[in-house]
Amino acid sequence: MSRKYCVYWFPTVFHKELDLITHYLRPRELDDDQSSFRLTVELRIITEGSKGSDDYKENIEITLKGKTFAKPLNVTLYQQFKSHNGFRCYYYDFPPNRISGEDAHFENLLKVQIYHYAKEFYHSHEVLYGEEKDCFLEAIIKPNDIKINGQDNEPIINFLKQFANRFYFIAHEISEMNSVVIDIENDSNAILAENPNKEGKQIVYENEALYKKKAQAINRACEDALIEHTYCKTLLFSIYNNSFRTICNDRNDRSNDEYRKLAINIENSINYIECIKYKNANRVNDVSLDLLERINVFNSTSKRSLTLSISLAIFSAAFALLSLSIVKDIWFFGNKKEFWSSLDSFNFCSITILAIFFIFFIYFAINGKKKSKN
Repeated sequence: MSRKYCVYWFPTVFHKELDLITHYLRPRELDDDQSSFRLTVELRIITEGSKGSDDYKENIEITLKGKTFAKPLNVTLYQQFKSHNGFRCYYYDFPPNRISGEDAHFENLLKVQIYHYAKEFYHSHEVLYGEEKDCFLEAIIKPNDIKINGQDNEPIINFLKQFANRFYFIAHEISEMNSVVIDIENDSNAILAENPNKEGKQIVYENEALYKKKAQAINRACEDALIEHTYCKTLLFSIYNNSFRTICNDRNDRSNDEYRKLAINIENSINYIECIKYKNANRVNDVSLDLLERINVFNSTSKRSLTLSISLAIFSAAFALLSLSIVKDIWFFGNKKEFWSSLDSFNFCSITILAIFFIFFIYFAINGKKKSKN
């Protein structure tokens, strides 16, 4: 029987005793990385001693079932130590007479998938964000005892490194998302400038919908990252994080270059994420209103152009009809005197209508120019 030690960190924003939400987590299916089969895990809290006493323990009983195991596997994580910043140290004895390789397989599941399911004993994923948001964390498993209450202890530095990598990845991902939003904005402006027609406006409307969707995704990513940073601060401000906290306050401290880089990466990543969140929130309102305003300008311009075109067409048609009538009369009478004396009511009405359309045409043309200047 081989004994190993495991450290879980249950995310918390308070330095206090963890509150146990439930004693039992119903069976859940897990993806088995080593095969195409799925596993079923069942977790249960087995307490020892009286709550509030020094000998009180909250052990975790694990039951695994699946085709990759010859028979159901039962392992218990026995609590050794705990701290008020969310750390729990356990040990477990892998049962003997198991098939070779099952111990390593179990260890891999214990480090990630079982760990994240066990968080639900103390940490509700539905409160602020979904379970997939913090599944980047990996537990620590070693053959030797692991200390969680010493200065700059291994678990606290290990999880801070994971957070540093996590925030760097999120900042890079948000930067790429932000580039996409900027491209959409530039494309919309170019389309409106080059194609102020119905087809161009339709493309801009579609771009506007995509723009808002991408911008909202950036806001959610930023908010999730800032929530994760709140949990990270529990470790940053821990009394056991001596060297790292000192470097955060004094950038000239070069006593540990690894900690210095870690501190700078976390701080700069979070600052960048906050800037993108602020800029993106303002850009959504400003650019959205600007694009809609420009679309409305093109709409009104198109309407004025249409009105002028119709007036011009009617004016041209009336002018053509009257011209034909005048030419016919001149040709028929042969001289101007007979022509003017023979104007009937039809020709008089035609001239009147033509004059009215001409006046309307001049009015719309002048009015349209004034609105365009405004």
